[in-house]
Amino acid sequence: MNDENTETPQCVICGDAIKPQANGWAHGHNAAPVRDGQCCDVCNYAVVIPARIGGAAISDHYPVSVLTPGYPAMPPEAIFKNQPWAIGDYLPTREQSASLVRVFEQHVRDTDHAGFVNTGFLDWIERDVIKLHYDDCLLAAVPDMFIGIERDGYSHT
Repeated sequence: MNDENTETPQCVICGDAIKPQANGWAHGHNAAPVRDGQCCDVCNYAVVIPARIGGAAISDHYPVSVLTPGYPAMPPEAIFKNQPWAIGDYLPTREQSASLVRVFEQHVRDTDHAGFVNTGFLDWIERDVIKLHYDDCLLAAVPDMFIGIERDGYSHT
């Protein structure tokens, strides 16, 4: 089959290109109930899943309901792409935010580890990720180890 449409899909929440997942799926996630269409990994974890669970509040940092009639075309929650989840008073870089999503997917999301089972992305950020005092590196607790995440998104144990 010859697929003539090779255009990269765009996230309907933040507008960024949807990147292929490790398993090869390149069409993103269902963005409902936030928007009709597909969204990127970061928006799925930080906006869509919390909206499905909570319905009214994304988090303390993004209290506006995505279900409110007349919600703007680019919700305030999408700003986290440039000003991501606060970790204390520190706002991670865009690269660190993308790395946090990758670390969560690879080490936390589907784990059976007692300390992390059924932990949501934003709960994990709040509970298990800290900014180190001597630089802008993040330290993320995952099952059986800690992962450092540098400002450029490079992650290491």
